[in-house]
Amino acid sequence: MRNRIPNIPLKIRKLLEKKRKLRRRWHTSRYTEDKTAFNKVAKELKTTVTDNCNNAYQHKLSTLSASGRDGYTLWKITKDFKRPKRPIPPLRLPSGDWARTPIEKAELFAHT
Repeated sequence: MRNRIPNIPLKIRKLLEKKRKLRRRWHTSRYTEDKTAFNKVAKELKTTVTDNCNNAYQHKLSTLSASGRDGYTLWKITKDFKRPKRPIPPLRLPSGDWARTPIEKAELFAHT
């Protein structure tokens, strides 16, 4: 099964492709002009992605509704803001070390 590529706007895909080419060129040549061009495209890509995310979030916020006809989407989102965020405490192994990897955590839960 092939990995699914998320819907990325064409402008962002083109900038990403250009950034990768410039990075490859800079890594092979190590010229300062190539590094400058790479940095410029990387910064442009970063701002474009940020703008795209902000626009998508603004669109999502503008479509929220408090009416029952739309499923009370506004209230469902604000309900999450009011709930306290409970941190997940770290796990300790019997030896006193911390369980860092998912395998260590699974083994710890399996033995307790």
